[in-house]
Order: sequence, then C-alpha cells, then structure tokens
Amino acid sequence: MGTEGESSKREGLEQYSEDEKVEQEISFYHKINILENNLDSECPNFELFRTEKGLVARCKIMDRVLTSSQAELCSKVWKSCPIRVLT
Repeated sequence: MGTEGESSKREGLEQYSEDEKVEQEISFYHKINILENNLDSECPNFELFRTEKGLVARCKIMDRVLTSSQAELCSKVWKSCPIRVLT
C-alpha cells in the first residue's frame, strides 16, 4: 500500500552513500567555549581544535562543543566522567 511519495523517499535514501562526507560548520559561543589555556585530557573522546578565535574543546561521545569549564573538568577528572562510563 505504498504511495508514490514513499517510493521516491526510498529511492533518495538508496542513493545516499555513507562514503560521502558532508561538511558541517560547528557553531559555538566564543565567550564560553574559547579556552584561555591549552588543555590536555587523557580521555579518548576529548578533542581540541583551533578556530580563528582560539582553541575549542569537543566531546566525541556527546558530539558537541564543550564550555571552557566542562573542558577543564574533562582535563582533570576525566576518569569519573558519567558519560564516558556509560559507553
């Protein structure tokens, strides 16, 4: 009982290839996300990247930019992170 619209949606999904990478601009608030100092964390899900304004931290598990205070916590007490423990 599929309609023509459902059929065209499936065709569109079948054409999608996971190999194609879609670039996405990451948005954040400079005042709360830019790090004052270079931080390092032993957490494998912690990622630093450089922007025009400075360094920004990102959590791979949450797939989002961290605030500077969250990044400091991740740097210091990463072993007790509740999100890391769940994965």
